Amino acid sequence: MDNENIFILILSIIILIIFLKIEKNKEYSVYNLDLLKNFKYVLGNYSAFVMYFMTFIASYILNFYLQNALGYDARFTGLFLLATPLAVVFVSSFAGKLSDKSDERIISSIALTFILINVILLFFMDCVPVYVLLAACILQGIGHGLFSSPNNRFVLTIVEQKDLSDASTMLSTSKDVGKSMSLSLFSIICGFVLGTSNVLEKNIPSFIVSSKIMLAIVIVLGISSIILLISSKIKDNAV
Repeated sequence: MDNENIFILILSIIILIIFLKIEKNKEYSVYNLDLLKNFKYVLGNYSAFVMYFMTFIASYILNFYLQNALGYDARFTGLFLLATPLAVVFVSSFAGKLSDKSDERIISSIALTFILINVILLFFMDCVPVYVLLAACILQGIGHGLFSSPNNRFVLTIVEQKDLSDASTMLSTSKDVGKSMSLSLFSIICGFVLGTSNVLEKNIPSFIVSSKIMLAIVIVLGISSIILLISSKIKDNAV
């Protein structure tokens, strides 16, 4: 087991906590932490974190699975994965208009549901044919394209105009943390399951086990975000 990944993750969390404490006592801080007192703002950032956590690691795992487990070359794999950004481009063109007609939280929940279905299909990647994995890529692209504009609007319309720059900065940070955290966690899981072996082609069963553990975590996070978004909307309607 490689302990370096665990050490780096723990060290990163400690540094983050220290940074937040320093920021809290600064008169002119890099991040306006007062924004975190708004539950809806935190919810929007958490949803963005989860969405990028889900999509980044799903594409990462599928890339390795196609090349190392199924034996496809890099050209085919690249064209295969291109289905996701193409779907993003197609859907994002009208996602903003949908948020004008419906609550952003509902649209974001639907988008996360598409991505969640994608992750569930990937969880059974060793049991399904390749065209199902292609459908999963398309679903991920649909979810990603449908999520971004409504969620950005939801987060940035909650805050006052003077706080827009701070709110946008923290939202971007949430997305980047989601991507980096997913990869860090997956590296730790692979360290536990694969050990010190560097030859992935000879350890495909262990790689699949590692991927399924990671995808199970992703599924839990996705469900939690969907539940929180819908619950927030229901509470607003009740009021």
